[in-house]
Amino acid sequence: MKSIHSLKFPHLLAALLFALSGCGGAETPEIDTSPSESAGDEIAAVVDAPQRREVTMIHEGSGDAVLLQYAPEEGSSYQMRVESMTRMAITVGGQAAPTPPIPNTSSIVEHTISEVTSETFKVSWTILSFDVDGQGDVADQMRGMLAPLVGASGWVQFSMRGEGISENTDIPDDAHPMLRSMLENMQKAVLNAYPPLPEQPVAPGAQWRHTAPIQSPEISFVQSTTVTLQSATEDEWTLAMNIEQQAEPQRLGSQDPNVRVELQQMTGGGRGEVTVRRNAMVRRSSSDVQTRMDSIVYRGQDSAPMVFEMQIQSNTSEVAP
Repeated sequence: MKSIHSLKFPHLLAALLFALSGCGGAETPEIDTSPSESAGDEIAAVVDAPQRREVTMIHEGSGDAVLLQYAPEEGSSYQMRVESMTRMAITVGGQAAPTPPIPNTSSIVEHTISEVTSETFKVSWTILSFDVDGQGDVADQMRGMLAPLVGASGWVQFSMRGEGISENTDIPDDAHPMLRSMLENMQKAVLNAYPPLPEQPVAPGAQWRHTAPIQSPEISFVQSTTVTLQSATEDEWTLAMNIEQQAEPQRLGSQDPNVRVELQQMTGGGRGEVTVRRNAMVRRSSSDVQTRMDSIVYRGQDSAPMVFEMQIQSNTSEVAP
């Protein structure tokens, strides 16, 4: 019988990477890229109402106050380059598990604004390209699995204050579960690019907080984001974000029926920044989030503590037309 200290958890850890990153910018080695048997004929996942992110005002800043509200332009479009770097470390029973370096990834995503009304607008996205850096087995496996991402699309409908109202993600009927998770997290990336805005005018230094539960088949946790208005003009504003993630003890989802992983504690956090134009076009964004998960892994009668640590850095910049 295989020692519990030599177990590998590619499916679970890959899914956790996607769930925690919110942008799907990383993958773990030795992924089974065969199609999901449960995919069936489903080609789209529709959520009528994304999880609401209620705004709690902390203070309104000082100086000249402005009302932060989007004024999108029908038919406008722009392209963004998304670059991601992921690092992780795993120990089981105090022994370091082999974790080959995860290649950096980059993609070009086109965004189009449509269906603009006095109260809402829609942001549609399409992945135009997806590249994996480096050579070797891990990079090759990532390229093979992520190739179907090119051409994938979806949309999110927002209120003029950045509150998600409805969404749709097109998912191929033969999508692997990890690819499906990645597409769902592309939606999270679009949602995160438009932090919910306060109803009242605010000045530089203003702070507000929004908290929302994040749920996936692999893990459920709560993410709290404190937003600070760094600067604002009539045309754009820059927001700094302090992110905190916490999870209650729970069983983590796994595709291996012989292995059970019980989360004991999860803590995570980091910082980000986004600059958005009043016309709802994102100019640039960045984030750096670190997460630690302490779990107990069970295989038959054996058990051992497992620590999973991860850092995800991402940068998004507007591509010149």
